[in-house]
Amino acid sequence: MNRRRMLLLAMGMLALLVLAMGPVQAQGPDGGTPQAIGTAFTYQGQLEKDGNLVNDTCNLEFRLYTAASGGSQVGPTQSRSGVVVTDGLFTIPDLSFGIGAFAGDSRWLEVAVQCTGDPAFATLSPRQEMTPAPYALYASSVGPHEHWGETWSGSGTGLTLSGGDTGLSGSGSIYGLYGESAAAGGRGVRGYASAATGATFGVSGTADSNSGTGVYGVAGASSGTTYGVYGRADSPDGTGVYGVAGAPSGTTYGVYGQVGSSSGTGVYGWATHTQGTSYGVAGRSDGYRGVGVYGYASALFGLNDGVYGETASSFGIGVHGESSASTGGTGVFGQARMYGVYGRADGTYQPYGVYGQSTSTVGHGMHGEATTTTGATYGVYGEAKSNTGVGVYGYASSTLGGSGLYAHNKGPGSAGSALWAQAENASGIAIWGRNTSNDATLVLENYGSGDLIRAFISGGELRFRVTNDGDVRSDAGFHTPAADMAEMLPAAAGLEPGDVLVIGADGKLARSSEPYQPTVVGVYSTRPGFVGGSGIGGDSNDRVPLAVVGVVPVKASAENGPIRPGDLLVASATPGHAMRAGPNPPIGTVIGKALAGLERGTGIIQMLVVLQ
Repeated sequence: MNRRRMLLLAMGMLALLVLAMGPVQAQGPDGGTPQAIGTAFTYQGQLEKDGNLVNDTCNLEFRLYTAASGGSQVGPTQSRSGVVVTDGLFTIPDLSFGIGAFAGDSRWLEVAVQCTGDPAFATLSPRQEMTPAPYALYASSVGPHEHWGETWSGSGTGLTLSGGDTGLSGSGSIYGLYGESAAAGGRGVRGYASAATGATFGVSGTADSNSGTGVYGVAGASSGTTYGVYGRADSPDGTGVYGVAGAPSGTTYGVYGQVGSSSGTGVYGWATHTQGTSYGVAGRSDGYRGVGVYGYASALFGLNDGVYGETASSFGIGVHGESSASTGGTGVFGQARMYGVYGRADGTYQPYGVYGQSTSTVGHGMHGEATTTTGATYGVYGEAKSNTGVGVYGYASSTLGGSGLYAHNKGPGSAGSALWAQAENASGIAIWGRNTSNDATLVLENYGSGDLIRAFISGGELRFRVTNDGDVRSDAGFHTPAADMAEMLPAAAGLEPGDVLVIGADGKLARSSEPYQPTVVGVYSTRPGFVGGSGIGGDSNDRVPLAVVGVVPVKASAENGPIRPGDLLVASATPGHAMRAGPNPPIGTVIGKALAGLERGTGIIQMLVVLQ
């Protein structure tokens, strides 16, 4: 037996002898069929201290290096405690530095020892060169061969590969890489992105052919939860499944999902991250006619979804579509014989069936277009089943323009309405508008020659109409609490509602100032029911409403005796007040007939306007 001594400089004379190193053949679970060997090997040595063989219990540390001195350490440090040393001999049966530690390059072993009474580990010198067994030389020149990875444990990994750019690359006439799972909850291919920062992909698929598919997954189990493609990202910016369609023409899909069962799901995305930006499925289109996420459900019956997104976090997004093209492009495009995009809100916090947001100055939070010529079609259809849910919610955050909800239709008549609202509840409201700005709540514009507003009752009978030139027509008349009709006329400043008015020397209305004033014309209307001579855009400050017909409040004085209901009223000596006319008032001085009495002093009474 060839022995090689090593000197221990730190703690006196100590020697290490390499006796044997070689592969160990493992048996199968049944004790018969051999399994593939692992990475562990048996290491034996002999220790001497001050020229004497050691008999003690020691602690050992083993490190593997790429050079006899200096170099880089390969694999982790292996520590063994309580190793029994008899007559200097010891054995380590399971020394291993992991997969890839011996890849054909030279290796040196460094040993550190601490026995009873030693204050610390002492490193032996020199390092020992690791030499191969003769048959091990074959492994460095083995030719092309098939490789099969298999795991015996329930949660083990059959094959684990890593590489600088590509851990595993496969190509074939049908499948470059094929993964199959026979368990109901198993996964054919599982991609896991574990990096805490940066862009990471559990599974990344690229299709460069005109009709290629980046990642194609089929879930064929008849029961249980199965996934054609399952991607999971635990980092805030990670992506579970990322697909890129790079072909310049033809039909290409970054991720393609297809379901053939009545309750299957083509692509299923689930975002469980509680903080940061998380997407169940994120689709992005940079091409002229690209599609961020395309889902197709081919089952004729049952519940089937081309794309289904679900999020468990408060601010998560089940399906998120983004288009970064400067012109055109669609974040999410849906086309179906029933619903192009279907949104359902069952939650109580931020419950939106479909949520559309526009951050550009001319963008639209949501654009829906129904192009079929017959049947009931919806550009955008939203359904909310919670008490505070919103079927369709549109929000435009730009301060310079944009529409929260934009409806467009080219069809004729009621069937071609750009926006159709229907309330089925007996106390429901079809359209409700609330405005917190200083502008109008509802603005109507008609660039054609049709009416601005038409209102019908059940059966199609027209009851109310506002024409495009401003003419207002009603089938039943107008009702108002106000009881008079007034005319807007130029007036002096400082007048008040209820004042008795006369025509001043400048032709403007002025406050009355003497009894039986012959230039009296009426009363300043407090709240007229109809106003003539008023501009549609508003009235100027130098015009006031003069009551000409109806009942109006008037300032009154009992200076000519108590006023009784039915008395004729004329101007009094009190400015702006009316008084009892008495018998035979002069022609042209009577302004009305009292509808209430005034015993003494001054006050306001109701008067029927009667000019005489």
